Amino acid sequence: MTTPLALIALIASIAALAIAPLSALLGWIAYRGMIHYRIRDPAEIAESGLASGKVDAGLLGRPWIVEDVASPFGYALRTRALAGTGPRVALFHHGVGWDWTGMGRRMELFRARGWTVVAFDSRGHGG
Repeated sequence: MTTPLALIALIASIAALAIAPLSALLGWIAYRGMIHYRIRDPAEIAESGLASGKVDAGLLGRPWIVEDVASPFGYALRTRALAGTGPRVALFHHGVGWDWTGMGRRMELFRARGWTVVAFDSRGHGG
């Protein structure tokens, strides 16, 4: 005779075996979407941003100060800055698969109020 605990363990094992392939498939899809995205070059990102209206052409034409900051891990991080009229600084970081231009609208809010704005590209993104 089977005990209730053994029956519960059997049902849980069958459920785990049925769910495991689905879980593995969803994990693979999420991994591919988050880690193996298509890398776009800065010109392509600017072009698509301008076409979609997400990037203002005036943003690209401003007198940006462009510097590469050395990482302790041996690679450079590209930074861009616009000096403001006041003492405050706002640092902007963009999302995966994008570059600094994706933060343009948000940077403009601060820049219009006198802030110095600084945007940097993560390793493997943008510059």
